[in-house]
Amino acid sequence: MTPARLLTVLVAMVFGSVLASAQTYYDVAGGPGSSQGWYQFDYVNPYHDYWWTGRSQYLVRASEMQAAGMPGGQIVALGVQVGSYYAGIAPPPRRYRIWIKQTTANAITSLDNDRSSFTLVYDVDNFVPQANAWNIHTFSVPFLWDGQSNLLIEICNYRTGWTYNFPQYWGTTVPGVYYPHAYFVSDGADYCVTLYTGSAFYTWRPVFRFGVLSGIIESFPEDVDPRKILRAGEIYGGQDAQHPKPYLTYRATGSIALTYKIVGPLPSQNAVYIATEGGNPNDTIINLSYPSSGTYTYTMTSAKGPYAGSGGALDLTNAVGGSYRLIASYSMPGYTQEWIKDFVVAFPNDLAITEIVDPQSNAPPRRTKYPMGISIPVSARFQNVGLNTITAFRAVAQIWRLPDNTRIYTDTVNWTGTLPSTEKVTISFARFTQTTQPGLYRLQVCGTLLNVSDDQPGNNCLPVAGDYIFEIAYDFEVEATRVVYPSSTTTLYAGRPFRPVGAFTNNGIGDVTNVQVRMVITRLSPPPTQDVYVADTVVPDLPIGSTIPINFRYFVPPQEGTYQACIYVTDSRDQLTTNNVACTQFSVLGPLSGTYTIGTLFAGNPRNFTTIQDAIDALYQRGVGGPVVFEFTDAYYEVGDVNSGQPAIDLSSRIVGISPQNTVTFRPYGQRALQRGSVTIRLKSGSGIGIFMGQSTTPSNLNAVYYVTRDPKDANFAGYITFDGGQQKSLRFELEAPVGQARRAVFYLGRGVHHVGVKNCLI
Repeated sequence: MTPARLLTVLVAMVFGSVLASAQTYYDVAGGPGSSQGWYQFDYVNPYHDYWWTGRSQYLVRASEMQAAGMPGGQIVALGVQVGSYYAGIAPPPRRYRIWIKQTTANAITSLDNDRSSFTLVYDVDNFVPQANAWNIHTFSVPFLWDGQSNLLIEICNYRTGWTYNFPQYWGTTVPGVYYPHAYFVSDGADYCVTLYTGSAFYTWRPVFRFGVLSGIIESFPEDVDPRKILRAGEIYGGQDAQHPKPYLTYRATGSIALTYKIVGPLPSQNAVYIATEGGNPNDTIINLSYPSSGTYTYTMTSAKGPYAGSGGALDLTNAVGGSYRLIASYSMPGYTQEWIKDFVVAFPNDLAITEIVDPQSNAPPRRTKYPMGISIPVSARFQNVGLNTITAFRAVAQIWRLPDNTRIYTDTVNWTGTLPSTEKVTISFARFTQTTQPGLYRLQVCGTLLNVSDDQPGNNCLPVAGDYIFEIAYDFEVEATRVVYPSSTTTLYAGRPFRPVGAFTNNGIGDVTNVQVRMVITRLSPPPTQDVYVADTVVPDLPIGSTIPINFRYFVPPQEGTYQACIYVTDSRDQLTTNNVACTQFSVLGPLSGTYTIGTLFAGNPRNFTTIQDAIDALYQRGVGGPVVFEFTDAYYEVGDVNSGQPAIDLSSRIVGISPQNTVTFRPYGQRALQRGSVTIRLKSGSGIGIFMGQSTTPSNLNAVYYVTRDPKDANFAGYITFDGGQQKSLRFELEAPVGQARRAVFYLGRGVHHVGVKNCLI
């Protein structure tokens, strides 16, 4: 099975923080426009058990962390959320290591092997991810993030063995970044230590939960109850629980600096309270030092300004009612956090709408949808944020149908009673019954004081900005969203199999199962136009609001040309058919065929490969479509790495297209063929094997088709490869291996070798 995404819930952005006992957690998704959901069968998965080594690097942009509200400071933990185990079985224990570095890179093209620039923050043996939980990796060494740089995170796991086990993990797409992930997988050695550059393929990554030990986490005043409404005429000097003195609570270690001021009433930016250090009115920076990491609270001891009381108290005796803003900062070397919170100094008379209760919005994370034909409750919560008791107000709810913006609902409730200062009341309107048309609807709720004039009408309506949208949907409505693979930019070759992937979205009101879908691939050119692939399958489980990429069976392009791939929803239960088709065009290139050169003589020629490894890579990636000849043009070549455990040239497993008719030959070029030993090929191998041919499930070339299909037949050696030095024995092979390596073989013929020629060569 080719790794594939399991489920994606389309949302605009997931963000937030959860306060824990040791740090603040921030869940960092892919930023605005990203989509989150359950993924499973892919190499982005940090917990898969499919190879001995699974090495991944993930790019997390500063903008993504900032969108989640994450401040700079010491990162002390990293978490990944796991859903269900594969087949209900936990992956076996593995050694997990995590490295982190700051970077200016905005995308990944290959693995970064400069370990000297990374910090090893986590190294644990026998770790087993827990199902249906956030798996938090607590660092042994904190990592200091400056709050501005991107982060490159490497998670590498290893054990001596493998099983087909891919637990679900919560992931995110990353708009604007073509590759936020690169990986390398292999059996054998611990490739967390022996490093290869790997490749970038996937356009998503896990949603990471960062544990951060720095920054302000609470203040007085603030924008949450009970710290957001202060009473004019009173002093907040810490005399009781209802009158705390201004303070900041934060996580810190070492030396920090704080500033604290209050401006208003808004929109005025005049400072009415500025905290000072040591009573010095000219010193507005409060310097503090802490011997260890922890949560601390600093209560203001002195201040200046018209609302400054003795000992740092906030004196509202003569304050003007209205909205005010606290502007504070937390600074440490390399990082500054700004903390801005609006609060209210209560007017005498002020009604505010604080929450729309029903209908529920279709916004993330809940993405509520209502079925057609049912009545929907409409209600909102109002609060008295003034000083005086409210005895009467009018509440009005209005609903518009989108996109024509036709108003189709208005209801008014005149409330009377007793609503003391800070108390709330929920108003229920008439139920909304015009629900037979699926689509998006806009709601606005407003309140107007009746017993007195409202001193601050700006908080009388919700939403304050933007639109509050709710949705009515079909019971069963599945959309053919897009062809995920191939895309118009995918490089494909005739004869090389690939697994098409299509994404389908559940736009209905409930989970659906066994959805019938189809993919059709049509050759557009060369003519005639012809359907060359039709595959039907089912989406076994498609939760509400989610998008799932589905793997179809393998397709082998029969020839080069232009193709079109279309996915279809063919299920008869679907109630909306206008979105049941999605298509994309892609190109297929031809395989290798004919004569090519290797070396520098014809550098820049499209039929030349600069190095031997370039030619081998092309063989595995493109395959062959006819007899192929590689001619050596230079006098000397080196190939391989004496510090690796791999052969210098690995020709194991299947090369697509090789057959008795489509052979591969390596020989000297032109004048080189006239002289004995005119071409020297130095084979550098830590394993002592120069050129390896045979059956293998672990070919070192990542372009091997076996890694696409994992089909045992593709592990078999294809044969029909010849090294021919010509009549003058022009090819000379030299083997370089470590001194302690007892095994030395220029050519090593492994299991399953057939139809191999090595002739007229000097060894």
